[in-house]
Amino acid sequence: MFNILESAITEFLDPPLHFSVDPAKILLGNCAPVDELIPTECKVVYRTIPSCLSGVYLRNGPNPQFRPNGPHHYLDGDGMVHCIRISHGRATFCSRYVKTNKYLFENQVGSHVVPNVIGGIHGLVSFIARATLFAARVLFSGYDIGKGIGVANTSLALLGGKLYALCESDIPYAIKIKDDGDIITLGHHDFNGSLSMNMTAHPKIDPATKEAFAFRYWTTRPYLTYFRFDAEGNKQPDVPINSMKHPSLTHDLAITQKYAIICDI
Repeated sequence: MFNILESAITEFLDPPLHFSVDPAKILLGNCAPVDELIPTECKVVYRTIPSCLSGVYLRNGPNPQFRPNGPHHYLDGDGMVHCIRISHGRATFCSRYVKTNKYLFENQVGSHVVPNVIGGIHGLVSFIARATLFAARVLFSGYDIGKGIGVANTSLALLGGKLYALCESDIPYAIKIKDDGDIITLGHHDFNGSLSMNMTAHPKIDPATKEAFAFRYWTTRPYLTYFRFDAEGNKQPDVPINSMKHPSLTHDLAITQKYAIICDI
């Protein structure tokens, strides 16, 4: 029933798609979705990798698990982490989805379910229809909205020696890189209950103290809330910024030795 209603929305309510949100046009070439890849040794094509070189290169980005329904912005895709692990003169490459609540539910039902937020604003009527359909799924199909709808596709952050996949619509997902180069999702991480809402995907690390500084923005007061993590990764109390008088898509911040700079746009 849900899939039939989704098809009806696509056929009768979606507006003509601008090329910037048309999946048939943007999910091509380097932006085409790729499958997960188990840890796979890379062929060395020129000379050798020094045996003393050891470390991990990581990248996080959007990669839709299923072909989207209706308007789709590139940044709507599910988070996938790519890893190159170098150790003992060998390089291993691995790609894994961040196993978010959204990813796991859609993987179970076998189709795209959660409405695209960024692409969805290009068709307001169809977005409202899809949001209503999603609300019905929450009520009748077991989607646990309390576990979030985030895609964890924007960035990676090392807080207190622990690795997180981030997206500003949700709280972080803790991940781990195994010795063989595989990428494991450990789950939603609320820092012992001290982070109950979303946070920026771009926390900033003080190179001297190793503290991390972050914030969240929201549609109701306080519109902006500032906080930090100590060097061990423990979240400190929220500081509401009451001087912000209206909602703002602040997105990012910068820090100096004395100040945090957050743009009100």
